Amino acid sequence: MNERIDFRFSPLLFLLFALFVVILFVYGTLMCGGVRHGVLAGQRFLGAARTRPYYALFDLGAYPGLVYSETEGRAIHGELYEIDAGLIPRLDRIEGAPSLFRLEHVLIEGYDGEVFAYFYQGSVEKSSRCAEDRWKPKRGTL
Repeated sequence: MNERIDFRFSPLLFLLFALFVVILFVYGTLMCGGVRHGVLAGQRFLGAARTRPYYALFDLGAYPGLVYSETEGRAIHGELYEIDAGLIPRLDRIEGAPSLFRLEHVLIEGYDGEVFAYFYQGSVEKSSRCAEDRWKPKRGTL
C-alpha cells in the first residue's frame, strides 16, 4: 500500500528538487513550538493534520518516532508544510537520514496529494506509544 522512497541525493537530483516543493508532515520537534521548528522558517504552513490510521508514534525521549503499523495503526496528529524541496538535504542531516529517520510517503486524512514524513528506522521494542497519538516534549529535552 505505501511505497517507500529512498531519498539519497546526487547533485543533479538536488538541483532538480530545488525547483519544486514538497508537502511535509511533521509530528515532533519540527512542529510549531518545537526546538527544531526554526529550520522551517519561511516555509508555508498548511495547517494541522492527521495521518490515516496506519501508523504508530513512539516516545523516544528527546523526540518521537513514526513507524508503519497497519494492523494496530492509529491516526497521528501533526502539521503539514509546503517546503522548498531544496531544504530536504538539510532536513535529512537534522533527522539523521537515512539511518535514524528516512523520508517516505505518508497517508493524510482528507488529503489526496503526495505527502512525506520522516519515519523512524530503529527499534521501538522498548519504547512506549505516545498518549493521544501525539508527541508532547518533556521539560529539558533537546
